[in-house]
Amino acid sequence: MIVRKLDEHLMCYCKHDWDSHHHGVVMNPKYFDYPLTIQGMLAQECEHNQTNGEWYLNKGEEKYCRCNSFRPSSTYVQRIVKEWREKHPSRS
Repeated sequence: MIVRKLDEHLMCYCKHDWDSHHHGVVMNPKYFDYPLTIQGMLAQECEHNQTNGEWYLNKGEEKYCRCNSFRPSSTYVQRIVKEWREKHPSRS
């Protein structure tokens, strides 16, 4: 399989992009080669509902996003992550 470099243009299953999610620095060396690590960061919960850390959408609104961790919508990227987890069963 040809592995291309993953970048910030990834989309999540919640239909929001990588930059719309909160980023956390990867500190554990075991995860430095994790496929969804981009520039040393992992995407976590979606911040689509926030502006400068303050909520602007209510839970009842139609566009409210409940995504609590970035999951790639691309089947290609899902396959890369699955293969990585199979090679690193104790880490995933």
